[in-house]
Amino acid sequence: MATELVLLRDGDELGLLLIEEPEAHLHPQLQERVQQLLERTSKAAEPDSRPVQIIMTTHSPSLAAGADIASLTLVNRAQLFSLAHGKTKLLKSDYEFLRRFIDATKANLFFARGVAIVEGPAEALLPALAAASGYSFSEHCISCVDVGGVGL
Repeated sequence: MATELVLLRDGDELGLLLIEEPEAHLHPQLQERVQQLLERTSKAAEPDSRPVQIIMTTHSPSLAAGADIASLTLVNRAQLFSLAHGKTKLLKSDYEFLRRFIDATKANLFFARGVAIVEGPAEALLPALAAASGYSFSEHCISCVDVGGVGL
């Protein structure tokens, strides 16, 4: 991948790099380093280098948490949902809040079919209570996200 990045960055044509699930066989810290390398490459941080447009698919909450929210496009059953500025009803302050709020434990909401938003650790027991009554959150791809009483 590093060789391709150099060739794309130093070439005369516009660079486009497609990456499918770079998280395979990488621990979260190494995923973060790969993501930082890709971000630098996409911004042409070095003099005399060209920016490279990078399109990456992932199922990694670590990579999703580290990405700029506005750069994400969610794909569900061949439908695209861009989170870019102007494509959502989010305000600039919402993007700033999400940038601070979403971490690797909360980024799994991007991959869920449903999300249960709870306000504290007591409500975070909801998946266990549901399981006790025969309903599995994981079987139905539902994520439980603790917002810590921030008043969403």
